[in-house]
Amino acid sequence: MSFFNKSYLIGLAGAGALGLVTGLIWYANSSTSIELSEAEWQAEKLHQQSVDQVESVDVVVAERKSKVNVLSPAMARLEKNPKLKKFVFDNKLEHHFEKLAPHFPEGIMGDNLLQFTTLLEMQEMVGSPEGKFVDEKFQHMKKHPEEALQILSTVFDSLPAEFANERQQLVQYASKLEADEEERLNFVMKEIKRPTARDADGKPVNKLALFNSSAAVRSLANVLGDDHSRLEPHLREALEAHEGDKETQRLLIHNFARFNPDAADKLRVEFRAE
Repeated sequence: MSFFNKSYLIGLAGAGALGLVTGLIWYANSSTSIELSEAEWQAEKLHQQSVDQVESVDVVVAERKSKVNVLSPAMARLEKNPKLKKFVFDNKLEHHFEKLAPHFPEGIMGDNLLQFTTLLEMQEMVGSPEGKFVDEKFQHMKKHPEEALQILSTVFDSLPAEFANERQQLVQYASKLEADEEERLNFVMKEIKRPTARDADGKPVNKLALFNSSAAVRSLANVLGDDHSRLEPHLREALEAHEGDKETQRLLIHNFARFNPDAADKLRVEFRAE
């Protein structure tokens, strides 16, 4: 045994149980390498009078060690992008990012969409570092529109209702990408027909999520234009998909009314969604 380790053990024994606790907690948190062999550790335990105290030391050391450099998968992912990390911490978005991250696949486009979504609200901060960062991510989406649509569609399958605001904005952005019209149409229609998440009492699990389908009607116009004759067949398809959900049907018709009020009135009567 080295002179240093002998001195270390003598000091702990002299200080008694309290000294052991203090010394080992320091050891668990210290970056200095002080290691006891298993035999030395067991011998030191025998110097203590209380088995309970010794066991408590084991617990403290184990807990402190378990907390050193342990990151969740989401935060480990954040560590890989220093610029994004700075924006997230500067704007207190750590919890927001950590809840979003599991729904976005790792990879160039998945990471791009996650970063875009995390800082989405900051795109309006024109000229700010965050605003420029978000715009860069959207430009990447525009260069690879089909891939962006494909990944977003998968993301939306698991994205919780609490992210309704992000979902609605992402659908708007995605509908403007220069992808094939049929691909954009299928993407938007999937969102318009997606069932409204409700609890056991039939109430929306998130008030804003109630508008997911109806907000997507505006995105449908981004794909097909404002011609109501092109929009109405797809709206009918959506209304049939939401049969039994009169609240969502009324909202869909309400948003369609901006394109043709008279046709919207007829749909209200036909689908009994007045």
